[in-house]
Amino acid sequence: MKEELNTTSSEEKRELRPRVEFGFKRSHLWWQILALVAISFVSVYASGAFDEEFNKLVPEKSILISTYNKRQSGLSGLYELLNRLGHKPKRWVYPYRQLSDFKGCLVVTAPVQSLRDYEVEQILAWVKKGNDLVYLDDFKLGQSRFLPSQLEVSVKTAVKQLNKEKIKVDKNFDWLSDLDSVRVTSSARLLGGTSLASDDSGPVITMINHGDGRVILASAPGMLSNDLISDSKNWNNFQLLENWFQGRLSPLSRSTVSKTIYFDERVHGFTGGKNVFAYLSKGPFGLVSMQLILIAVVVFFSKAQRFGAAIHVSGARRISNMDFIDGLANAYKRARANAPVLEILFHSFRVKVSKLLGVSSHEKDEMLINAWKNSPLSKDVELESLIEEYNRLVEARSVPDQEMLKIIATCDKITDADSKGAR
Repeated sequence: MKEELNTTSSEEKRELRPRVEFGFKRSHLWWQILALVAISFVSVYASGAFDEEFNKLVPEKSILISTYNKRQSGLSGLYELLNRLGHKPKRWVYPYRQLSDFKGCLVVTAPVQSLRDYEVEQILAWVKKGNDLVYLDDFKLGQSRFLPSQLEVSVKTAVKQLNKEKIKVDKNFDWLSDLDSVRVTSSARLLGGTSLASDDSGPVITMINHGDGRVILASAPGMLSNDLISDSKNWNNFQLLENWFQGRLSPLSRSTVSKTIYFDERVHGFTGGKNVFAYLSKGPFGLVSMQLILIAVVVFFSKAQRFGAAIHVSGARRISNMDFIDGLANAYKRARANAPVLEILFHSFRVKVSKLLGVSSHEKDEMLINAWKNSPLSKDVELESLIEEYNRLVEARSVPDQEMLKIIATCDKITDADSKGAR
């Protein structure tokens, strides 16, 4: 039954106000998106700048003498210095067999893993053609000494340990004339070649001519690190390398200027084979992209929501038993499921008849038919023919509508006769 709302007298006098709807404008949404994008860029920039400054203060867990490292042990300061001096250095992340296509100077500093023998041979073959090599390492591992051995330089480890101590510069070349000393940390000496800087235990930095090229070997891998460049007392370390790059050699030696300086980052685990998306996702681009995706998700769900206040519906939806029955019957009809419907209805009929005759509903059809024949209701309907027709239709699994209605009508006739007799 439909409910009616009875308003009180006070509600009748109250003035009806128009319903207030939510005024949604697309322009408001776009302004919000622009604001979120701007905030994301500012937050990424601020967090990146904070991390960069914070890393300069926190002690390093591991030493990585790389141009990518901006902390104390890194070479980012040297890389920036050479850029300002106009050398325009580059980073090398490719296999060494590709060096043959380039001319210049390769700078290798403290490899994370020692170079393989064939890699050393490829580098030295490239140097022999007229290129230069700067190789800084502590030479503690036996494999790391393969390169010095190819240049006829031996590594001596039973020597005095140097910890950021000054050693004199051996002025064997004119381009060293303006240098007195360099500050190094070293635990080995290099015997062979022409000494550039040494102490009483032997050379720490030496130079070797290899074919048409030159090689500088140093057992002080940290002599060009960021923690030294900040103090003017240590600038001789960088001036020595700058003089080398400028090619200020004596008239007796070959005088050439290297075209390009390559800092080897392959020895620190950096390669040129990374996916561009994986590489960019590690930087600010990846952080901004993730925030933009989050904004897009928020916008999508916001657009999918319904805005506005709740509205009272006076007429509630009603459903009766007949509506449910009609809907269920329609579903069975569309599925052409007359046989299951007939089985359900006839089972209910059989239970009622069995109860009326005092017979179990699980007995065979013969027992039910015999009990029916002894009943006073048998003169109106022949139950035996009804059961036979039902079994035939169920076995065929194809029950026409007319046949099903005929059997149901017969069942209803028996049920009605029973109810009249009971009265």
